[in-house]
Amino acid sequence: MLKACIIDDELNSREVLELMIKENHPDIEIGGTASNIQEAFPLISSVQPDIVFLDIEMPGGSGFELVKQLKEPLPEIIFCTAYGHYAIKAIECSALAYLLKPVSSQKLHDALEKARMKSNGLQRTLQMHVLQEQLNSSTESSRFLVNTAEDIKVIRFEEVICCIAESNYTKIFLADGRKVVASKTLKEFEAILNRPYFFRIHHSYLINLNFIQRINKQDGCIVELPHNINLDVARSKKDELLEKITLL
Repeated sequence: MLKACIIDDELNSREVLELMIKENHPDIEIGGTASNIQEAFPLISSVQPDIVFLDIEMPGGSGFELVKQLKEPLPEIIFCTAYGHYAIKAIECSALAYLLKPVSSQKLHDALEKARMKSNGLQRTLQMHVLQEQLNSSTESSRFLVNTAEDIKVIRFEEVICCIAESNYTKIFLADGRKVVASKTLKEFEAILNRPYFFRIHHSYLINLNFIQRINKQDGCIVELPHNINLDVARSKKDELLEKITLL
């Protein structure tokens, strides 16, 4: 049996989430709920939950402020937020789980499956450090995290050569020759790799412009990248690609 706490300033959100968990996830026990971080800190200290469902925007302090106060070992954090919230990219870069309101049964199931696997304490601490880097507007973060089937990988933005879509997965090719397969779509990585030197040349390819070795224009348009990676450029993207390269 795993213990969970729900921290959300909206009573309806707390009640709906608690009901969904009780009806569909009998191995999760709700240890308590709170409506703000002032109530949440003593609750979490007392209950010592395995999982915390944490709203981001609350009166009196955000969910991120609460996370900073928590002592290690940290529980599994599942953030709850509205669509389009500014922090979603930061959460994704940190390989943390989140739910969009209103919460769907399938997304809740997926988040809990991930939480049940339990990352180790060092991984959770690393995730929180990367999250804070992403949220710090005064500096630009140099790295992001990717959840794979085996572990959480730390990847620096500048070492990504390209990302290639494979159905609902994405294969990331790195400068040292490694390949990382992640269960995120290329569209999601396009948002994470939000840097001027990344460009989507095709619906299936996102590349780092700094790694282009040659553009072959003899037969359509093909970019040549390290490790013998040759990728087609969509006809509609050719002119924009050439323009972006001149601006580097």
